[in-house]
Amino acid sequence: MQFKSTDSTNCWKAEGIQISMNGRGLTLDNVVVASLWHSIKWKELYLRDYLMAPNAIHGLTKHFVFYNTEVPRRSFNQTPQEFYDLCKSERLCIGGQRFGAA
Repeated sequence: MQFKSTDSTNCWKAEGIQISMNGRGLTLDNVVVASLWHSIKWKELYLRDYLMAPNAIHGLTKHFVFYNTEVPRRSFNQTPQEFYDLCKSERLCIGGQRFGAA
């Protein structure tokens, strides 16, 4: 998911974060999303071959929880949940808002 709203980009710029949305690096920008969907397809959907939507929803929910809480990313050597918690504890900017801001 990409955040391109003015609120998000202004918040990041205020923190000195450089952002690139010119499309020239589109292939690299999509690496994370491609990796996630590859993981979902090969480690969940193709193995389970769900026939009922409730079963698929339950399995995908478990997979996303695992993916976000147990699998550290090489880029910052933490799980996404650990990174989110760190940003929240330091009231950093995520999604265009500062944590704890009214």
